Amino acid sequence: MRDDDLGHDVLGDDVMNRAAHASIIPPFPERLEHGDFLLRPVSFARDAVALHAASNGSPWDDQSPAYDPDEMIWRYMFGGPYP
Repeated sequence: MRDDDLGHDVLGDDVMNRAAHASIIPPFPERLEHGDFLLRPVSFARDAVALHAASNGSPWDDQSPAYDPDEMIWRYMFGGPYP
């Protein structure tokens, strides 16, 4: 028995055939805005400088202290090329 045969047996051919042809990623608008919030796809050309500035440990403004980015941000990242 193939792995996908069980799905056909349990859910039926119609459901499994629709699932096989469904988009894995749902449609997503280019921007979602609400009040002060903006959610948009990442563009590294546009966002890299701001992302680095927000996560490198430098003070964000005159009232913010410097911080240890390894302790405050990167310790929560479980995978990736982080030292």
